[in-house]
Amino acid sequence: MAKKSKTSNSEIKKNTVLFLVEGDSDQHALEYSIQELFDVVDSRYRIVFAKQKQPVEVVDDEDDESIVLNEDDENSEDEYDDDELDDDEKEKFGGDVTTAYGVWPKNIEYIINNRFFVPVIHKENLYAKRLLKVIQIVDLDGAYIPDESLVPYEEERYDFDKFFYNTERQVIEGDPIKAAKRNYHKRKNIDALVSKNVIHIQGREVPYSIYYFSSNLDHVINQDANLNGGKVNAADRFAEKYYDDLEGFLTFFDEYNSGEFRGLDYEESWNLVRDRTKTYSIQPGTNLHLLLREILEKRFSLPK
Repeated sequence: MAKKSKTSNSEIKKNTVLFLVEGDSDQHALEYSIQELFDVVDSRYRIVFAKQKQPVEVVDDEDDESIVLNEDDENSEDEYDDDELDDDEKEKFGGDVTTAYGVWPKNIEYIINNRFFVPVIHKENLYAKRLLKVIQIVDLDGAYIPDESLVPYEEERYDFDKFFYNTERQVIEGDPIKAAKRNYHKRKNIDALVSKNVIHIQGREVPYSIYYFSSNLDHVINQDANLNGGKVNAADRFAEKYYDDLEGFLTFFDEYNSGEFRGLDYEESWNLVRDRTKTYSIQPGTNLHLLLREILEKRFSLPK
């Protein structure tokens, strides 16, 4: 895929929709076609995809809700003093913010502001006053399946280096205790985000919504929830398939869901996958089509 050109002065003046994503795969698979959709609907929009800027310190233990890696002080900007970071540290972007160490409902808005928005302010010439909406896209990763569906690895996957989403048996294989802790952490944060319709960015209230892939992006666009390499290349192939085929891109997502996932509105789609008596959060599904339909039907309103 072609790289984005440097932001022009005319683009700076456009109203911006900020997309928060987990990694390069999401951006490569979705960005071009979604920008094309906005261009067709109204050229006064531009979109910016942002991945979280990871903290310099990496800590594995995520059990303690009280520790926030120096982010409990909402006035602190030390983490983003680029002059104190070497080149490698400046390039650490991506990852799932809903399972990140020290991120909980009490501080997730602040962390979204500092890890997603602040790092792209200068890079994308982004201004909070021109933010029209913030849209977050998350992988569910089976976070809502019952705890009894968390099981040890099957023998052939003992060397698998992460959780295995066994979508045929609708279980997560791995360390059941570790998976249960991860899922609890992720559920708490997703529940908090789903409840929001605005988010505070630099003191401004900005409309907000969140959409999901289940189990993950790869499950939806590649029919493989456990793609263990070449994810970005697979995302590029998906993007290239719909390059300059906006109708095909829209049709893919509009017709993707089956069974219980079909015919739901935004609230119903989230209620379905968050039902902890079921395993929908590990079954293939997405509510991204609802966002695409909202854009297509011009339900985004420009500020007066």
